[in-house]
Amino acid sequence: MSELKLKQKKWGLLFLALHLLLMSQVLWWGIVLCRDVNALKQLKIQNHSLQVQTGMAKQSPEIDYEKESLHQKVMFISESVFFVLVASLALWILFRALRSEEKMRKTQRSFIEVITHESKTPLTALKLRLESVKEKMGDSPLVYDLGRALFEVKRLAGILEKSLELNRLERYSFSFDSIDLSQLVLELLKRMDPVFKEKNITVTTCLVEGVLVKGDSFGLQNSIQSLLENSVLYNDSPEKTLSVELRQDMNSAVLIVKDNGPGIPDKDEPFIFERFYRGKAGKKVPGTGLGLYLSKQIVAAHQGALRLVHSAKGAQFEIKLPLQWEAT
Repeated sequence: MSELKLKQKKWGLLFLALHLLLMSQVLWWGIVLCRDVNALKQLKIQNHSLQVQTGMAKQSPEIDYEKESLHQKVMFISESVFFVLVASLALWILFRALRSEEKMRKTQRSFIEVITHESKTPLTALKLRLESVKEKMGDSPLVYDLGRALFEVKRLAGILEKSLELNRLERYSFSFDSIDLSQLVLELLKRMDPVFKEKNITVTTCLVEGVLVKGDSFGLQNSIQSLLENSVLYNDSPEKTLSVELRQDMNSAVLIVKDNGPGIPDKDEPFIFERFYRGKAGKKVPGTGLGLYLSKQIVAAHQGALRLVHSAKGAQFEIKLPLQWEAT
């Protein structure tokens, strides 16, 4: 069953439950009212019988009591039917509106996914061609312009990557498998090694081997990579350092990424995990303001936590994920 049909089925069941609850409530009111009307009718009849026996009544009003009780019942039934019809119509209109909105959201997400996915291939090819041309230009005056063009291509590729990840996050399309987090971090550091060398960053690692977690490999890589990229881009120290530590703490895997950059100002700390938020330092570095937001949301989807740790120097982030123990 597709995701859209599953959501529609959930909405349908919810509104059906609300409708049944409404009907049962009205039925209960009807039963209670009929019981009270009958009790009142019997009380009036008994009262009239007593008056007749004592000679205080001149005529029998039983027929009037019957008409009064019947009138109250008819009035309640007609008002209840009208109320149920109006409420049912309102629920149906609301259900149609929500289902239509869900279809539009599905179409929008599909469009974004197609655009971002199909744009990655030509952008990758363009980046490789620009890098190749830049290497062949030597000391040509055009090297600077090629470098700027290559930077903008990489920036656009990063924006598309973040958009694709945001779309995946909103669709909850994660694939959870057993992952060796130690190996994943090592591969990620190896892939980013050219960036570290280009920025003259000294990387130190302390990784415990065999740390297993259950998660989405692509999502976790993007989360950790965002932290590493921020440590690279925002570090303006003369001698840049980056520390990556992975350890086990009780039933959790703990990953710590720490740099010796300027750190995060106190006024920005409460907002750094919000969508599209970029602090004062963000004005100097191009970006989307989605990196930390996506990282936190992805880690939360893994039943984990991402937080900023106060540090005397630089910025320090900590990711905690539940461990997956090997079967014995």
